[in-house]
Amino acid sequence: MNGQTLLRSLSISKADLVRVCLQSGLPVFGLDILRREFTVTELEIVRKELDKSPSANRNQTTKERSKKQSAIKKKSQTPIEFAQEFEIDLEVILQTVNALGFNIRNGNYRLSHRQRIILEEKLIKGELLVAESPTETNGGVTQNIVIANALKEVLERREAVSGRSLVREDLKPSKLATAKRLSLVAKEFGLPVEQLLSLCSAFEIPLQSTRKTIKIELRHIDELQGLVQSFQAIQHLRSDEDVVRISKIARIFNVRARDVRDLCEQKGIPVRSERFLANEHEFIVLMHLHLRRNELEAPQPKEDAPTDEPLQTDMQLVDYSGISLIRQHIVEYDFSNSLLRGVDFSHSSITKVNFNNSHLENSVFVRAIFRNTTFTSSRLNSSQFDYVVADGVNFDNSTLTQSSFVRAKLRNCSFVGADLTDCDFSDSTIEDCRFPDEFAKDTTWVAQLSN
Repeated sequence: MNGQTLLRSLSISKADLVRVCLQSGLPVFGLDILRREFTVTELEIVRKELDKSPSANRNQTTKERSKKQSAIKKKSQTPIEFAQEFEIDLEVILQTVNALGFNIRNGNYRLSHRQRIILEEKLIKGELLVAESPTETNGGVTQNIVIANALKEVLERREAVSGRSLVREDLKPSKLATAKRLSLVAKEFGLPVEQLLSLCSAFEIPLQSTRKTIKIELRHIDELQGLVQSFQAIQHLRSDEDVVRISKIARIFNVRARDVRDLCEQKGIPVRSERFLANEHEFIVLMHLHLRRNELEAPQPKEDAPTDEPLQTDMQLVDYSGISLIRQHIVEYDFSNSLLRGVDFSHSSITKVNFNNSHLENSVFVRAIFRNTTFTSSRLNSSQFDYVVADGVNFDNSTLTQSSFVRAKLRNCSFVGADLTDCDFSDSTIEDCRFPDEFAKDTTWVAQLSN
């Protein structure tokens, strides 16, 4: 029985079937789940999972379900109510309706029946826009508990190792998103949601499955992005045949057929007659071999060169070095007098944050969005600010040697007294910014300057 027939026989939605397969460990390897053939054993697993799942009411007739759906569609809703019903950020809804040309000025305007249907279709297809920047309606303090707790755990672990107190008493609580809807991630990556589900299932990336949405924790998004890149890299290597020879895959990566069979055994991938793989399993093997080759060819990281200037007393500096703060919304947070070497803030929104007198050597801020943030008297040697959008950022008297601002958009920023030796501002857009009276040597200024 295929997935389409299964949906009709059980009176469930496609989303319910995907969720049940994930929860019960049934693979969805890249194929459309509606065309997937379910064995008798798998059908029994699906039915048992549905029996204990509160989200799928199997006693409800098709007629009752249709009446309920019709009643929902007839009900007029505001964007706020729509966002609450589907657990979506209001900012995402408002940006989507504006892009569609609807005359909706704020979240209290009523959506017409047609507008609601269009939004539902966008939601089903995963085509809702991603909010460009977070709303700050909750204020700075309520915008920050998760990050404060996470940083406190880092400090407490290091305190246990070092035997001295490193926890700052002035850490403000904050609220940060810890998970993101998989449909929005799929939109960013340009892949179908089902393909991401297949990758997560094949490489054991955990997902949060709720009644209405499937989410992925932010800490796993970079891992998934690496898998997506590998998946795209091996597409030209995939075969059109239903059954693929293991020896053919082995020749592509210059390994033994025995190595490929061992890999299949380790990952639980079925092999036919010790020589063949099913087409639906081929991409998993190709990806594992591609990732393994990349790991072997990756250059070994170099140790950071020792700094010339003495640091402040260790007790005066809070050490967050090496942690990941990717894709975070940080508002009114105090990182002053801290060690933040090698911290990754990529894709984060950073508003009214204080980095003054901190050590941020080799930190990464790629595609971050800054507003009214200060780095006064900080050390930012060899840091990456590529593709950032910065408005009202203060770098006065900071050390930025060998830092990169490639394709950055800088507005109302100040670099007075900053050391810009060997910095790279290639293809950047600079508007109403202040720089030292004498530009440092070897700095690249292929930028668009406007006053």
